[in-house]
Amino acid sequence: MPTGAALADFLSSLAPATSILNLSPSLLSVDVTYVVTVNVTNFLGYSSTASASFEVVNANIPIITLPGVQPLTVYVSEAVVLRPSIYFPSCVQPDQMNFVWSFVSGSPTFNLPAASDFSKYVLAVPPFTFSPYTAYNMTLTAYVGTFSTSIPFEIVVLPDDLQVPKHYMSD
Repeated sequence: MPTGAALADFLSSLAPATSILNLSPSLLSVDVTYVVTVNVTNFLGYSSTASASFEVVNANIPIITLPGVQPLTVYVSEAVVLRPSIYFPSCVQPDQMNFVWSFVSGSPTFNLPAASDFSKYVLAVPPFTFSPYTAYNMTLTAYVGTFSTSIPFEIVVLPDDLQVPKHYMSD
């Protein structure tokens, strides 16, 4: 666990005109907010000060992305399979994670299929589950212990009569 003394020692060793600061992550503590203040003085003696803050967070949660176009536009007769890309931190095993697909408050809903055995984070929705002319706002949340991360997404459903027949589409 880093200490404030180690960080203070490092900062005091810097030359006064240091323009780039590279901090080792080992000097920073998780769940601590740090403030970096820069004071600049030009050759005329005018000075200005600016500050920025950052917080180191626990990296034991996955990073989730949903590849493809947002919102996802589908037709009523189409099956939908959402397969997110998930980066697992090295200290987390995939079987330690729980995934929950949910609807954003106020969004229309449908019966979510049960999680499949082959993957607990893939959402497979059969054809004719959605209502046409409807936008479904959903969230995928991944949990590891008490930590979680979420990604919102939207599914927009069109009726089949707006679908262009495949034989009219060019290659």
